[in-house]
Amino acid sequence: MPASTDLKQAISSPPHDRLSPQQRPELSKIKDFSASKGGSELPALVTPEDFSQLLSSHQPHDSLILDLRSFAQFSKSRVSGALNLCIPTTLLKRPTYTVQKLAETFASKKNDKAKFNSWRDAQIIIAYDGASGNLAQAAPCVHVLQKFMNEKWPGATFIVQGGFNAFAQQFPEHVETRFVGEMDGINKTKLSIDPSAAVSGGCSMPTNQNPVNPFFGSIRQNTDLIDGVGQIPLKRPPNFADVSSQKLPTWLRNASNPQDQGKTVSNRFLAIEKAEQHRMQKALSFASWQPQSKQSPENIRLAGIEKGSKNRYKDILPFDHSRVVLENPSAECDYVNASHIKSPESGRTRYIAFQAPVPSTFADFWHVIWEQDVRLIVMLTAESEGGQTKSHPYWHSGDYGPFRLDKLNEEIQPLVRLKRPSARRTTTSPSELQSSRGKPPISRRHTASLSVNQAIPPPTPDSSSESIPRVTVRTLKLSYNKNLPSTPHDIIQIQLTTWPDLGTPARPKDILALVELCRSFKPQQQNPKPHPMVVHCSAGCGRTGTFCTVDSVISTLMKQKSDRNANISAANGAGVDRMDLDDPLMDEEKDLIAETVASLRHQRMSMVQTLRQFVLCYEAIMEWFVDS
Repeated sequence: MPASTDLKQAISSPPHDRLSPQQRPELSKIKDFSASKGGSELPALVTPEDFSQLLSSHQPHDSLILDLRSFAQFSKSRVSGALNLCIPTTLLKRPTYTVQKLAETFASKKNDKAKFNSWRDAQIIIAYDGASGNLAQAAPCVHVLQKFMNEKWPGATFIVQGGFNAFAQQFPEHVETRFVGEMDGINKTKLSIDPSAAVSGGCSMPTNQNPVNPFFGSIRQNTDLIDGVGQIPLKRPPNFADVSSQKLPTWLRNASNPQDQGKTVSNRFLAIEKAEQHRMQKALSFASWQPQSKQSPENIRLAGIEKGSKNRYKDILPFDHSRVVLENPSAECDYVNASHIKSPESGRTRYIAFQAPVPSTFADFWHVIWEQDVRLIVMLTAESEGGQTKSHPYWHSGDYGPFRLDKLNEEIQPLVRLKRPSARRTTTSPSELQSSRGKPPISRRHTASLSVNQAIPPPTPDSSSESIPRVTVRTLKLSYNKNLPSTPHDIIQIQLTTWPDLGTPARPKDILALVELCRSFKPQQQNPKPHPMVVHCSAGCGRTGTFCTVDSVISTLMKQKSDRNANISAANGAGVDRMDLDDPLMDEEKDLIAETVASLRHQRMSMVQTLRQFVLCYEAIMEWFVDS
């Protein structure tokens, strides 16, 4: 198929005559995208047909093709002549991460580095990912190509529409399928795995210490800390006044000082990142060859490194000392990618941080929900983002191993903060919920086994121009399918779809509203042991850690306030001046947020993954103080 007129003109014209954004009709359709800070153009989408024509009509040295998929995907199949450039989006967004930094990622592959370094001689540079259909979905490709534009390179940049998947399906003759280790005689050494070796979670582990450990590339901080963590000034709440700062504990007041410009918070996050980098280097060295033994947070080991089918991401794994163990697994392996998370102050388990289940682990997921007696699931991701699947739908009615799941109700409601958290909500039975299908949704309807608070009337947004995020609330019933007497478990799932991966909600009050909504679901129980709350995003670390941190710090602050009020009452009764009492809220040395995140990082890797998420924790707690 011949190339499009625009593509022919763009390729055949001298570099300085390339089409401007106004001359490219496809760019006018993209409303959400704007040019990068340093560039004046956007890459253009090119169809698989045009890409095939381009490959057939140009010499290899005239073009540079960049594959932005993971190395595991690239190693299996790729466009002939493409270079693999898999870099975290957080780095690609940084203006300081230049083309030179991109070139440094090829340090161990001289041929690839030499080919990449000839980019100035190329007429065109083309990038592709897995399956993005538009520029908004292909943000990593856009960030990469704009770095070349920022260098005033005059050539044309393109992104393959539909990504590698669409192109490979239509033009397999341009696809290289040899395993990358078989090419150019590289990577011929295989990792030695002894089938009889000790296992972690029933999963085989390497048995010899190799100085070139193939797992070290999984340490996020090895790349993320190249340029430091940056610095983000904290935004004070809209209703913040000078008197509000007096409500804040000293550690939060200092961190939110406008003159500080976020430096204090940045330094604390950098310290947490460096500590995890060191911890992960030790963990991977230890996990790859040492025999099994009882672990502790100080000497951690990763679980399930070789259990690929049970991990959504190869570089996000639970620690052996805090992982959730399937008590009665249907298969031989008791491994599941989930971690017990304890509040550092209360010392009791409050959360289970989960990866978003993959189809092969749906039964394991509901197995954990049943065994741990979970009644609330907080889902912090959409099913897909940027053309990539972030979570598979595990909540559909059906049989999952020995369990039966029935979805009783589903409704969408605005996520707004509660005005009267002390008011009581009404409850309905599962049968009433089932009979309500097809009727207009009733605000926050729940099962009879759940006691919840209701805000009446519903709160109104601060501004009519602000968009209000929405959550999906599902009521589920989980039953044990075997011929044994058991009581079904009524479960609530709350899904927030407007929190992007590696990002933050638009406003701190959104996460506060979500925390309040989740706190309003309190199961009625005779057992004094609390029900853990399952929290998951896609990987179960960034957004999951942010939610757990904000919720945990609020719990700690509420407990401290309650203890102080009790001490004041006791002091008044004993005739002691309240000014002589120690105030735990004003402890200048104890940053509750930094300490909480550091504690969560010992229980699951990358909890609160980015500086922006870390800053959100401070902004949310600051707003909680102002409104409390």
